[in-house]
Amino acid sequence: MHPKNRHTTPDANRLLGSSLFGFLGSILSLAPITAIGAALCMLTDDPARLVIPIALVCMNLCAAIGGFCASKRQGGAPLPCGLLCGGVWLVFSYLLGLAFSSAERSFSFGIGLALRILCIVFSILGALLGTRRSKARHRRRQKR
Repeated sequence: MHPKNRHTTPDANRLLGSSLFGFLGSILSLAPITAIGAALCMLTDDPARLVIPIALVCMNLCAAIGGFCASKRQGGAPLPCGLLCGGVWLVFSYLLGLAFSSAERSFSFGIGLALRILCIVFSILGALLGTRRSKARHRRRQKR
């Protein structure tokens, strides 16, 4: 590998470790975010009406936090970090859905898959937010 390209292509082991670190960060953030969502549900007149929308917001927010953590640990490469961390989150949410789903409260397969793929999108967005700023942009802000 050319020495200049060594820092631009992420090492597979480091990328996997960063993505798993991001997934761990998203799992650790799941409890407090879900607690806040549950409190918001309980503040309304009909708490059952907001359970699914707030659960989807919590799931996507945790996926974004995971992508952010993975990209921060990796030090760059937001697309592979976000894709891998979001993919792990997708498998995790799918397995949880299989274990705890009920037929009368579940989405159709297509809608459920689209909502889970949205986790990958949010994970990539979180990873893009977690990338370090370039030195040139940082220097421009210091001069002002």
